[in-house]
Amino acid sequence: MNFIDSFIKLNEMETVHQIERMHAYPSRFYRLANILEKRPEFIFVHKIENSFFNFFDTSRFSYKPNNLLFLIFFIFLLLIFNKIFRDQKKS
Repeated sequence: MNFIDSFIKLNEMETVHQIERMHAYPSRFYRLANILEKRPEFIFVHKIENSFFNFFDTSRFSYKPNNLLFLIFFIFLLLIFNKIFRDQKKS
């Protein structure tokens, strides 16, 4: 299995969680649940999101106010760098 297949294919436990998510939809949205949960794009986004939040544990920032300020500062820096690089790209 190559690298991309690991983000598109589900293992046995992830398939069980997918079925649980599909049953969480209201009964009138059965078709929508099938469309969203079976699409490789949705599976890819779901796996990337889980990988990000497993790597970057956001719960540790809620214990101390200093940690929360650090997170806000980090996001602020990212926004500034994004603005700088977009301005350079336009010129």
